[in-house]
Amino acid sequence: MNQIRLYGTLFVAGNLGGVFPIAGIPGVYKPDELSLWTESIVTSPNLHVLSAVLFAIGAVAGVLLASALFKGYRHAAVWLG
Repeated sequence: MNQIRLYGTLFVAGNLGGVFPIAGIPGVYKPDELSLWTESIVTSPNLHVLSAVLFAIGAVAGVLLASALFKGYRHAAVWLG
């Protein structure tokens, strides 16, 4: 059960945390302002890399969480739902 909590926490924290480094940058998450977003990648690459790493941590944790739930921790789905 501790494994489920760890994966769940990393899943949520990674995906939420991935938004914060680039939240205030112009054009981010606005498809009609793609040129501003690509320009911001050039001007502040470290923030975008940090965001990508945090999202990757969240994604990997999500896969591990799903795998753990599928492999016999189905009772933990009550904790998630």
